[in-house]
Amino acid sequence: MSAPASCRCRARRAARHRRGGRWCRHHHAFGRLKVTHSETGAPIPRAYVKVFYRTSEGDKGRFYKDGYTDLRGVYDYTAISTDELGKTQRFALLVVSDADGSAIKEASPPRS
Repeated sequence: MSAPASCRCRARRAARHRRGGRWCRHHHAFGRLKVTHSETGAPIPRAYVKVFYRTSEGDKGRFYKDGYTDLRGVYDYTAISTDELGKTQRFALLVVSDADGSAIKEASPPRS
């Protein structure tokens, strides 16, 4: 059984969800997510990340992008080739790892 996954980033708020007896915890900083194993510190590659964004308080949210963490366990969730980042008020991230569980995270857009 794997130990919990965690992140070595600054965070405002994180959610943890139990899945199959394992824990997974994630945080954000500067528009990048780094997912690491909580006991060994090893990166967790190939964790799926699905990102939604909200432009105003009443907005129900829209799909922004999705992808997988790289070999370093890093995913840049803000980088896209449109101007949507400038309109974004809030992000919601779903992170899923088959071995280490899942997490839902809210994040403010990074400020330059």
